[in-house]
Amino acid sequence: MPGEESTIHQLLCEFFEVIIHNILYRRHVYPKSIFIKTKSYGIPAFQSIHPQLNEYILETLKVVLFHLKNKTLKTLIITIATGKVFLERYVINLLEIKEYATNDLYQSLEGVFKKFCLKIETAIESLNNVPKDPGFLIHLEVTNHGMIVFNESPEYSHFPWYSDNLNDESSEIIPIYNFESENIKLDMVVEKNVLDLNHHESFIS
Repeated sequence: MPGEESTIHQLLCEFFEVIIHNILYRRHVYPKSIFIKTKSYGIPAFQSIHPQLNEYILETLKVVLFHLKNKTLKTLIITIATGKVFLERYVINLLEIKEYATNDLYQSLEGVFKKFCLKIETAIESLNNVPKDPGFLIHLEVTNHGMIVFNESPEYSHFPWYSDNLNDESSEIIPIYNFESENIKLDMVVEKNVLDLNHHESFIS
């Protein structure tokens, strides 16, 4: 369990990390052999042990934390794709986040994060299998000011920016969960491609 000094921004990054690893496992983006079973928020979870994959996720989450602290992150998107066509997008909209200090911060959010994870599991069960050898990317949508401030930070000069130019003409949106309190407001949906994509070439992430 995180320490009492954890901020809401740090806890959100830990929550995003749990979601990313579990989606990659559940959607068979990588072999099951690179994951170990663990527990998060009191429920079973899966964690990658692949060094390069974990480095990519952690480096991206450092950028997420930067934008959370600067109040410039609008949306985090986990995209699974093949060829130039997306298969699924897991879209987390950060509608409102207010920093606040309390020794019970983790306890107050643990139940919320648990519900999100369980709702994602339920949504995944309703999805079709993805084609063989998909790829994935983590996309961030930030404010214009956030992009300017980020680009002026030498610490992140190596971070690559990519535009999301995947074909998404035929998609269906599945609501996952939304949560609102005095200090935080989040919602999450899954966008799935409704076309038969089993014959597309592999997407290289």
